[in-house]
Amino acid sequence: MKTVEEKMRLGVWYPQQRKRLSLTAGDPIEHVVRNDVGPATFFPINVKNLHRSRLAVNCTAYLEKIVDVSTSDPLFTTIVEMKWGATTLPTIMIAPGGCRQIDAFFVRESCPQQLLFNAWWTDFSGAVPKLRGPGDFKLTYAVSSANFPLVQQSFVVHLSNTLSEITFKACSPTCQLNHGFASL
Repeated sequence: MKTVEEKMRLGVWYPQQRKRLSLTAGDPIEHVVRNDVGPATFFPINVKNLHRSRLAVNCTAYLEKIVDVSTSDPLFTTIVEMKWGATTLPTIMIAPGGCRQIDAFFVRESCPQQLLFNAWWTDFSGAVPKLRGPGDFKLTYAVSSANFPLVQQSFVVHLSNTLSEITFKACSPTCQLNHGFASL
């Protein structure tokens, strides 16, 4: 078997290569016109394939949990499939080194205190979260893949009365909780 150094020298192994996906908060996408709610701002999650040569297949995105940060009370615990950005397919592929986006949530520009979700794959409105601010909320998302390990990431959303004051960022490892799929 070749040593790591030799594999690196030959260009067949890179230290930053990983057989995993990463989830990060994307930049808001403003002024998206939706027929059902009018102008909206979308807050995406970037899902990056960290492997340089392996395609991530049958990727499905989920919202696992919503927690009120001020009280630590769970507000929503029904796992619901989320929509991938720019497609109506329930599962997607992510190219080696590539990135795809999940529609984490969106807000109507006329009502920035309410988070709305693109949970297209459910036929029961009770399975779609309803969240109204102002306040701080922790949303935990997961992405499963047929050939990569499950990845989970929590994000904190600060909801305000104005669109410009909404923030969306990944939690630090200390605010992550061991729950959801990992505990099944």
